[in-house]
Amino acid sequence: MRALDELRQKYGDWTAHSIRLPDGSYTKPSEPENHLLYLRRILQAVGDLVGKPLENARVLDLACLEGGFSIEFALHGASVVAVDGRRQNLEKLEFARDKLGCSQIQVVQDDVRNITPARFGSFDAVLCLGVFYHLDAASLEPFLKNLWELSTRLVVIDTHISLFGGELLKVGDREYAGATQPEHGEKDDPAKIAQRSWASLDNRSSFYLTEAALLNLLSDLGFSSVYTCELPHYRIMSDRRTYVAVKGRPLAIRCDDRAPNTPVRREERPAWRVVEPVNSTR
Repeated sequence: MRALDELRQKYGDWTAHSIRLPDGSYTKPSEPENHLLYLRRILQAVGDLVGKPLENARVLDLACLEGGFSIEFALHGASVVAVDGRRQNLEKLEFARDKLGCSQIQVVQDDVRNITPARFGSFDAVLCLGVFYHLDAASLEPFLKNLWELSTRLVVIDTHISLFGGELLKVGDREYAGATQPEHGEKDDPAKIAQRSWASLDNRSSFYLTEAALLNLLSDLGFSSVYTCELPHYRIMSDRRTYVAVKGRPLAIRCDDRAPNTPVRREERPAWRVVEPVNSTR
């Protein structure tokens, strides 16, 4: 227990992920039930849809926080690359990884926007859990495009969405509805920002897409199907969704040549302001 206590003293308590250690202790003893249900949802969705046994799968866990999902997939035999921008999160993950002998977890400290196939190869499943809505307007389309390139089969996105939109994000000749949200104050000290485990690394605002906009963007990037996960259930939040985007082979209708063989875009909400994305300060 001493090493665990020392880690807590240095970085504070685990904020999210409850992991049972070999001595029977837990990284987060007071873990709320909802997070364990959330973990079950993601594990089951990937296990059902990835198309191979988990022990043969390669998984990318982006913005892994304290590593609960990385640990769980590794315990099922998957090879995992876990990425987070904050050292305090990764030290907690490395502690649990080493205690549990999950040597197939590669830990990477970096901005998730910098993870590319050229550096890390491709993955059967990419986990984008609780991070997409922390990105600014300029990062959304390039980030999702990169997820498309990193994945060979699945991208799981658990994210907040904008229920009302109000702004349009311009990407080339396309527009996507959403709304700007604050992340940090303009005068917030960078050192304090670095300690905020549940916020963006550097951008002072983020951009929430509406559900229609996110689905349109995923379709525009080439994902053949996108499923909304309802079971396993883990919580009821009006503005939070779990999507599984599948990188499949588009199939054309053969029995009727009048059938559209290109994706039909969902209707976007009217907007009062157009957002011209500029390069993110990184």
